[in-house]
Formats: sequence, C-alpha cells, structure tokens
Amino acid sequence: LSVLTFIFVIDILYSFLELFLVNKVEAKVVLELLLLSLGHIFALSIPMAVLVSTMMAFSQMVAENEITAMRSGGISLYRIVAAPLAGALAMLGFMFVFNNFVLPETNHRLKNLLMAVRSKKPALDIKSGRFINSVPGYTLFVKEKDEVSGQLNDLLIFKEERGKNPTVISATEADFLRDDSQDMLKLALNTGEQFDAGFEDPAQLQVTVFDRMDILLRDIDRDLQRREHEHRGDREMSVAMMRDKIDRNDQEVGRLDDRLRGEAAKQLEKGLALLDPARRASYLQRKGLPADKGSPLARRAAARIQEEENTLRSISNLMLSRASMERKSRRYEVEIHKKYAIPLACLVFILLGAPVAIKTGRSGTGWGITFSIILFTLYYVFLVSGEELADRELLAPWLSM
Repeated sequence: LSVLTFIFVIDILYSFLELFLVNKVEAKVVLELLLLSLGHIFALSIPMAVLVSTMMAFSQMVAENEITAMRSGGISLYRIVAAPLAGALAMLGFMFVFNNFVLPETNHRLKNLLMAVRSKKPALDIKSGRFINSVPGYTLFVKEKDEVSGQLNDLLIFKEERGKNPTVISATEADFLRDDSQDMLKLALNTGEQFDAGFEDPAQLQVTVFDRMDILLRDIDRDLQRREHEHRGDREMSVAMMRDKIDRNDQEVGRLDDRLRGEAAKQLEKGLALLDPARRASYLQRKGLPADKGSPLARRAAARIQEEENTLRSISNLMLSRASMERKSRRYEVEIHKKYAIPLACLVFILLGAPVAIKTGRSGTGWGITFSIILFTLYYVFLVSGEELADRELLAPWLSM
C-alpha cells in the first residue's frame, strides 16, 4: 500500500509541479493538497494493494513449498484462503465507509483548494487554442503561449460588464505582470486594436488602435483566496446525498410529465375540433394559403401555424429537460453503485488472486507483481468503460459497475 500510494503521489506532484512553482504555493498548502489527494488515491490503491499483496504472498508460499506442505497435511484450499477472505470482508466494510463519508469530503475540499490555487495566477491555466475563463470578467483566446516565459501571442480578449456594451480586444503579445504601485496583477498588451459595438446601433463600430494597453485585474496573485463553493459534483457526495438528488430529479420529471400530458391534451383537443365540418373546411383551405397574405383567413392560418409551432417547441423543450434530469439521475446511480463496486474489489481480488497464484504453480514475487498489475489494469479499464457505458444508457448502472 505504501509503495502504490507513493507512486500515485509522485504522479500528482508531477501533474501539479508547474502549478506549485509558478504560483509560489506555500509548502503547507502543497502538503494540504497532497493530504486531500490521498482520498481518491486510497480509493484505488487499497484494492490494488490487496491484489498485489495476495499474489505476492501466495506466490512466495508456492516458491517455498508451503502450499504443498499444507495440502499434504490435509489443509484444503478453502481453509488456506479463509483468513485472507475474512480480512478482505473487514477491508470491504472499511472501504465502503471511507468511500461514502471520507472520500466525498476530501474531493470537495480538494476541488475548492485547487480553484483557490489556480486563481492566484490566471496565466497558468491558459493553454493555446482554448477559450479561458479563469480571469474574472474576461474570456481569453490565445493562439500561442511560451511555456518558459509565459508570454502570450496572438491574443483575443472578450470583455463583458453588466450594463455596458461588450468589447473585443486583439493583441500580438501579452504578459501577466505585477503592478507594485497598486498592488495588483495586470495584463500588459502590446500592439493591438479594441473594438466597441453598441447594442442600439450595431452598425456604428468604434475601433481603437494601441501600441500598449494595460488591463488591471483584482489582486489574485499575492494571497491564496479560499472560497467555499457549495456546489458538489457526484464524486463529492455520499450515497444519501445522491439519493436525495435522485428523488428531487424524479419529482421534477413527474412535473415535466404532467406538463407534457397537458400539452398533448391541448393538441388532441385541437385535432378533434377539426372534425367539425366548418373547421375542417377552414383547415383544408389553409393548407393552400391564398395569395392575399393580409386576408382574415390568411391571418388566422398564420396564427394557427405559429401556435402549433410554439406548442411543438414547448413539447420539445420539455422533453429535453426531462432527458437532462434522467441523465443526471443516471450519473448519480452509477456513482452510488461504484461506491459498492470498488470496496467489493477487495474481496474479488482475493478470490481471483489466491487460487491463480496457487494453481499456476509459478513461484516468486516477480510473477505475483506482474500478474497483479495486468489484472488491475484490466479492472481499471473495465471500471472506466463500464461507467461510460452506463452514462450513455447502454448498460444498467448496477450491471456496468
């Protein structure tokens, strides 16, 4: 467990190395981030550690002929595996409690901490060829970024302020700099143009050409501004929280179904009204509209067509909202079953690992480690694939997990 956890920690440190160095994150914040990362690391490393240790232990027992000695003494395979199975059952219970109560909280706090760290240096999150929203009040698009100096090339900036017209700024080069006089971070733009267009008269476009322009940003570079974001994703919730979300979504789906039945009933009534001979004749006549678009018949026909289009649009929107609610509920169901499936892997890995290590007759810890890595890789691939299949409604959540 220590070795596997260390490997995952090294991977996290490598992933966030630039984040730590460029943002000048304090050591205690880095330590806090690593401790919070242990939540999702343990969720994977503990079942994997059970598998690796099982394969190593029984492969070593085969190598030292201990299995042969026990079986020749009348001890069955079931008796040999009984103690590890009891330990796996205890680990299963611990893992479910951990995944249901500890893991959601660590994931939530880790997300909040990462958002606070990233907000210190917006330039760090900027990747070439992507729209970036990390700078408050601005949307940036950068064609190229120098990863060493942090200089941005061929930059587009979309600025929006409530109550004001939107502004588009283009610049050939830009850098994030500190303005010590005002103790603020600024975006220094070189050689560009600013475009201002009004909502009331879009035809009037004001263009400003500049050699240098500085955009002052709020102080997000000096201190780590922590904010508690209440919103939680599915991996930041316990089973009870997700069940509550599913119940709310089911209630919303019920309300949408009632509205759909109401809209369908209206359409049915309108269809039945066409059975009246006079209205039926009017309808058939409306199918071929007269040339005079201003006639009362044409206006009534246009109004009826518009009404039908509005009704169909309303039904379509209701169906889209209903499908969205069902997708959210399905994701929650997948995550709930995952909280049971991952702890169960501790038991399954012993049921697989111990007999395989004994029956293959291969000796030594090297074989045990090799086989366990192969088996865990397959397990991880199936876990990710199963989650994707369930989200796409190709498999039931319980079956996919």
